Amino acid sequence: MHFLRAVPENIHFGFYAADLKPVLVIQSGDTVQIETSRCDDVKNLQIDDSIKSEFAGAASKKAEGGPGPHTLTGPIYIEGAESGDVLEVHIQDVQLRCEYGVNRLIDSGVLADEFPEEKDIVVTRMDHKEKRVKDFFPGVSLPLRPFFGSMGVAPLPASGRMSSLPPGIHAGNLDIKDLVQGSTLYIPIQVKGALFSCGDGHACQADGEADGTGLETPLTGIFTFVINHDMKLKGPMAETPTHYMTIGFHKSLRTAARIAIREMVDFLTETKGLTREQAYALVSLVGDLHVSQLVNLLEGVRFLLPKNLFS
Repeated sequence: MHFLRAVPENIHFGFYAADLKPVLVIQSGDTVQIETSRCDDVKNLQIDDSIKSEFAGAASKKAEGGPGPHTLTGPIYIEGAESGDVLEVHIQDVQLRCEYGVNRLIDSGVLADEFPEEKDIVVTRMDHKEKRVKDFFPGVSLPLRPFFGSMGVAPLPASGRMSSLPPGIHAGNLDIKDLVQGSTLYIPIQVKGALFSCGDGHACQADGEADGTGLETPLTGIFTFVINHDMKLKGPMAETPTHYMTIGFHKSLRTAARIAIREMVDFLTETKGLTREQAYALVSLVGDLHVSQLVNLLEGVRFLLPKNLFS
């Protein structure tokens, strides 16, 4: 297994780009343990000094960063990856790295006009064993389900430094709460080597991400990367242990939904032997449409179809 620590030389801030120098080179099929960090001001918080120091190191990357708000670890170059291939990102494990997390009410939230003052709700006691924050608010016990909000490859060189905020063909800031341990993300590769990065760790997040953020926290993930030379994708898709997942994003929520539904219809006709009419009927009868987020410039929708429909 390879190890990629959240130290300044392995971090970039706020963008995905094709010209980033890789911090690790691996082979298809390799497994990597990746730490992600944040750059919050935590001087007065009772958290481990090593995490405080790490946040300071991550903050040092802001000056040379891009227009987005995310601290990303990577990129990883995968030997043999070419434009047009698909990167399979098998999420083997996701763990909290500290007891600290913050939910921030920000100006991109759905009700930002009603909550104009930016405010941090800080958690300093996350129970790692029980995956829960006890007394998050008086009488409220908050369940934790950690996942990476942002996982992506480099975009085409013509895109330059693409902001880490909106999702895209390269995946990036999908904010899909189902991409937990045991799930697989499939990303169409845009450049040689793929150049995978990840970050935006969430201890938990609801569909919609209404106030603009989840419970933001550093994470450690274990990923296995596989290059698929036969699979062809127009955009990212995924699967969980129980469901197939197609993904749509657009400025219009309805258009994002249309993309996700159309991608599922195409997937079913290409892999399950159904006609388009049969596939369209099936997604209307059994599948479920979820709003992943409404706060990342492009609104995100995913369509989930149970695997147990198929013998």
